[in-house]
Amino acid sequence: MTDPKLQNSYILQRLLYLFAWVGSLVLLIILRLENAPMHVALIAVITCFLWFGAYKLRGHEPLLSEQPVPDPIEGTTADTSLPIERYYARLIDSMDKNWLLCDTDLDQAQSTLRNVHHALIEAIDTAKSTGMLALNSMIAATNTGEVGRGFVTVSRDLVSISEQSGRDLQQMKIVVAGAQQRLLKTRNVLDEPWLKCLSGQGEHRVADLVESITCAQGAQEELRRIAERYQRSSKSDVRWLQLGDAVRRLLNELINVLYQFELRMTDVISDLRLVKLSSITTEKQLVEFKGRFSLEPAEEEII
Repeated sequence: MTDPKLQNSYILQRLLYLFAWVGSLVLLIILRLENAPMHVALIAVITCFLWFGAYKLRGHEPLLSEQPVPDPIEGTTADTSLPIERYYARLIDSMDKNWLLCDTDLDQAQSTLRNVHHALIEAIDTAKSTGMLALNSMIAATNTGEVGRGFVTVSRDLVSISEQSGRDLQQMKIVVAGAQQRLLKTRNVLDEPWLKCLSGQGEHRVADLVESITCAQGAQEELRRIAERYQRSSKSDVRWLQLGDAVRRLLNELINVLYQFELRMTDVISDLRLVKLSSITTEKQLVEFKGRFSLEPAEEEII
């Protein structure tokens, strides 16, 4: 946009030049027609002043090379830094929400693990009781001789089923216990503000979160492997009946909860690594950054 003062000075300069030129023509004509009387001398003097004034204004006119030229690099930096800062502002807002949601998912996962743990203890006791009952039936059938041969075969199958179910239940219990221990460490991280994961000692916190994802993935894989073996078995109905409907429902719920927790943790770690690029490492910097962008929409409306 043109400076008004510079524009007015330029117009005045052009007018002075015009008057000087016209005065010079008049002076020449008069000098040509007359023998230089008093008024001609006055016109000559005025012309000289006009020319002098035009000369002084010409000297004060800023040259094109002297005009303040905006630095293209600085302008580019200013133009590009604002969208980047807005991106980090949205990312920090997403980080706050994901951190809270991850804390909620962790509570749900821990509650489900406790329920499954108690159900597995009851199921293991049931499997042991069934195995002992089948073993006693097989002994009793053996003592009956030829008549009890069919009962011996059935009892032997029941003993085998009970033993396999007991081993699977024990394996599930080990998986659940490992997941519980891992989630307790995750709880210690989530109880602190997420900003501490960006500090100098925050690398081990992020490593704990990554380890929690690995643990959740391993637990899901092990639980699915046990479930698939039952599904492939021709006696799956009997074995699943031993586990009980409550255990099956909790087992499926546990897999889903661990999967949801894994996805949430993956989002949190991804956001943490991106936020770390913004060089925000202290709570004061975070508050100032949020405050600057919370006022920005109102300022834009005023503008």
